[in-house]
Amino acid sequence: MLALELAALRDEEFSLDVLGFDEQELALLLADQDPTEGLTDEDTAPEVPEIPVTVAGDLWLPGKSKHRVLCGDATVAADV
Repeated sequence: MLALELAALRDEEFSLDVLGFDEQELALLLADQDPTEGLTDEDTAPEVPEIPVTVAGDLWLPGKSKHRVLCGDATVAADV
């Protein structure tokens, strides 16, 4: 994202000198890169695993917090 933002600033003729990067760092950041590398289609969903990680009724306790995460159906009163 930084490379995209820097390129946009450069295209707007903004002085990149004030950002604190030296010329070598800027050259590396602005080198030709595929801006879509690592991005996926927003409508693509991952494949459903054969063996699920969690099932309805599982209660997760994340870290040392007091929060709880229950795997269930929000339309079923017993799950809420």
